[in-house]
Amino acid sequence: MKLMLRLKELEGRLADERRLVNDVNVKLKVLYDTSEQKALQEKWQIREERQKLNVEKEAFKIEQRKILDLVEQQRNEIEASRSDFLREQHDLLVRMMAAKSSLEAERAAFDTQRDRDVLRLKTEAEQLDNKLKQIVGLEQALIEECFELERCRKQVESVQTAIRSKQTQRMPTSLDTVPDFVIDPYTSERPSQSEKGSYDAVLKMHAGALDDMNSRQNLNMRMPTSLDTVPDFVIDPYTSERPSQSEKGSYDAVLKMHAGALDDMNSRQNLNMV
Repeated sequence: MKLMLRLKELEGRLADERRLVNDVNVKLKVLYDTSEQKALQEKWQIREERQKLNVEKEAFKIEQRKILDLVEQQRNEIEASRSDFLREQHDLLVRMMAAKSSLEAERAAFDTQRDRDVLRLKTEAEQLDNKLKQIVGLEQALIEECFELERCRKQVESVQTAIRSKQTQRMPTSLDTVPDFVIDPYTSERPSQSEKGSYDAVLKMHAGALDDMNSRQNLNMRMPTSLDTVPDFVIDPYTSERPSQSEKGSYDAVLKMHAGALDDMNSRQNLNMV
């Protein structure tokens, strides 16, 4: 009996344990199924995420390739621009150096020509000053000579008038030969050789003085090339002062006086020769 009771007790325990094991198995199966479902879900989620990651990775590679191509293109453009800039800068430097050399050469030539012109102008100014002084001295001498000749002419006229008044009754009616010098028609005396020579010398001196003054006046009229009009009197090209009206009138009066004196003496000689 005791053995039977133990067996029944053991069977009850075994049944309880079997029931517990079954419960545990059911729970484990449920847990396994749940875990498997979660694992499948996670697997699909991971697969989807991997696919997304692959898509994003491919898109990133494409974008990266585009960026690299764009960077390479920009680098090539920058390199070409840099080459063009360096070439233009080199050409500009070459042109600047050539222009600088040409400018320095022109400046040196200009300085040389300027020095020559300054020296030439100084020399011409000195020459013109000397000529002006000579002309002023000649003008003064000619004025004095004109006064002297006018005085001599008046003396000769007074002497001839006195001789004519004394010898009006002895005037010859005809001449055998034509004299080669001035002969007083109221006297039979011929001039001496010295008087004839002095008369010729006076004529030559007047003619030479008149020609010299005309030539000097023409020379001084041609010298100043920078004037707008040709002056009718001596003008210093290195000063803006023009001769006064009185100086110009005295110069013209001297020329007219000399020309009149020469014409008067020639007409008197021709009249006496006839």
